[in-house]
Amino acid sequence: MCWGVVESSYPDEKAIPDEKPLPVRRCGAFSSRYCILVGGWAPGRGTGGWQCRAVILRPQCAQRAELARIIHGFLVCGPCARLSWQPVRVQPGSFEEIRDLVFTRNELLRTGVSEREITRLVREGSILRLARGLYATAQGLEKLNPEGRHLAHVFAINRTMRAEGPFASNSAAVLHSLPLYRFTSARPQVLVTHRESAANTRYVARRVAPCKDAELSIVGGVGCTNLERTVLDLARFEAPERSLACADAAIQLKFPADRGDDLASAVQVWKQGLLEQLARMHRGRGVKRAAEVIRLADGSADSPLESVARLRFTNAGYDVATQVKVAFPSGEKYYVDFELLGLNILCEVDGKVKYTNAALRRGISAEEIVYEEKRRADRIEGRTKKRLVRLGAAELRTQSSFAVWLRDFGIPLPRR
Repeated sequence: MCWGVVESSYPDEKAIPDEKPLPVRRCGAFSSRYCILVGGWAPGRGTGGWQCRAVILRPQCAQRAELARIIHGFLVCGPCARLSWQPVRVQPGSFEEIRDLVFTRNELLRTGVSEREITRLVREGSILRLARGLYATAQGLEKLNPEGRHLAHVFAINRTMRAEGPFASNSAAVLHSLPLYRFTSARPQVLVTHRESAANTRYVARRVAPCKDAELSIVGGVGCTNLERTVLDLARFEAPERSLACADAAIQLKFPADRGDDLASAVQVWKQGLLEQLARMHRGRGVKRAAEVIRLADGSADSPLESVARLRFTNAGYDVATQVKVAFPSGEKYYVDFELLGLNILCEVDGKVKYTNAALRRGISAEEIVYEEKRRADRIEGRTKKRLVRLGAAELRTQSSFAVWLRDFGIPLPRR
């Protein structure tokens, strides 16, 4: 597998042609065979001017020359456009690995499995039917997390769709690699934009709603709502815990930066655009709740649990600072998840997997991690003269369980 990368640049924004200010996001039948990830024009990093970058996934070697002509002639209009090919390794649980788990009934039959055997394997649970005529092995799906299993269902449904609309809500979220807090399973959801009503089926949930072309995207060769529309749909129709975690992750995708970089103004502009969209649908379902989620999102969370913790603190009336820097004279620095302003209390959010997941520990024993965390906490408390407390998934599960943790740890009530 390889990525085709196209970069185009202009000396300044005014030089970008009016007739094609942005690269197109879809290219007819071409887009159904390849994943086209297209970025808009943005200030170039380190080179000056304005640049655009398009990424094409899985081009076949024999078609590279034709692909290059299509890209240069249709996707990118800059005078300095250049095309390069970069090999990419498929990571476990990636789009390609999950897509390859899905196979058709005809593919099974060609391997020598009979119709009767297929029925028996489905009944036994050895293979699972994801859509009509599309399957995956139970063993293959067991290796995936809930989001990965949902993505397999999305890929299966995508192969059966004809004139259906884009994937939306949770299904669009997994395509955009957004984390779904406490997600277990759900039917893939599709937006129906060309009819006044649509029925759900055993395999697909349909929702009738308008969707503009500007709100569409193609990810992994699959049509879905773009990042902004996905965030808005989640904020309107899903629990605030999940939607806030996705909004934070979306900000990080939209504005990648190193820890400590100040992107507050850019993020605020982006959020204001979402709030303006919500204002135009003021009578719609979930609009008020969605606006609260968008205002609270800031992209500072390193995990969904941190997003949920910020939501819990805010709902309890606390004023918090996020990613608080603790610097030492030696030049060393730590970042603490939260500070309860005015109370001299710092807070760290830890999930259980940090200590129990061998892959995340990267060869370090759980005992060593506990010791290093204790040493880190002692240094932070010694430097700041502030109390450091920790909480995890169990304490954050509900607002009530969070209130019990506050009381048990003697956290003072917020100052009004």
